[in-house]
Amino acid sequence: MSIKVYAFYNNKGGVGKTTLCSNASILYAENNPEAQILVIDMCPQANIYQFLLGGGKKGYENNQNL
Repeated sequence: MSIKVYAFYNNKGGVGKTTLCSNASILYAENNPEAQILVIDMCPQANIYQFLLGGGKKGYENNQNL
C-alpha cells in the first residue's frame, strides 16, 4: 500500500492555507475515488472542517455538533 502525505504550512495567518488544503484534498478525492483521505487541521480555528462538512452555515453547525 502506498501512502502519500501532503502538508501545508505557513506561520502567517490569512495566506490561504485552509483554502489550498480543502481544494487540494477535494481534487485528489475526485481524481482518486478509491482512495481513503484523511485531512487533519492543526489550526485552533479548525476551519477546514467547516469546508468539508458542508461549507457556510451548514458546515459551521455540523462542526459545532462534533
